[in-house]
Amino acid sequence: KQWYQRRVRGTVSESLLSVAVMCGMDKYRDTVRCYINQLRGSRDFLAAASYMLLLGETRQAINMLVQEGCFREAVTIAKMRLSPSDELIRSIYEQWARKQEAEMQFDSAIKCYLACGDANRAIMVMLRRKDVASLETTLQVAEITGEEGMVGAIREALEEAREREKVEEVREGVEKLDCEEKKGKEQNGPSPVVQNGS
Repeated sequence: KQWYQRRVRGTVSESLLSVAVMCGMDKYRDTVRCYINQLRGSRDFLAAASYMLLLGETRQAINMLVQEGCFREAVTIAKMRLSPSDELIRSIYEQWARKQEAEMQFDSAIKCYLACGDANRAIMVMLRRKDVASLETTLQVAEITGEEGMVGAIREALEEAREREKVEEVREGVEKLDCEEKKGKEQNGPSPVVQNGS
């Protein structure tokens, strides 16, 4: 009776689970499900997922982790429990990539897009960076992944970046010279005034 009341009130504990197992598998599974809901309510998603796995609910556990934004843990479980070609793994990476991109975490987004085989989207994210080093990497990725349609546009962007970099270097050089010249004048003081004697 006490076991049933605690289950209904949502105050299931691990010790209660060990008692429930002696009441038959159906009652045990019901009690574990109550405990899972309780853990989710307290935002202990990893513990909830581990109990879902205990019940053999692998996909439900993975989907719950994705829903709660625990992408790394979801991918880890999916890779351990599912076939490497399972579409769910790709789906996790896609959702994770979109979230990272929205949060401006471009490095992570690129890795996720590449992990799910979406080289085109990874390159589009990489093109947000306009510096020479990033564009050179983008060009390499496009060539390696066979995104030939994008190679020309990336090369153009790379040339523009190199030109901008040269202009920036010249501007910084001029500013440095101006600064050094100004310092030299300040150190030497004002030029002496020459007076003509009459």
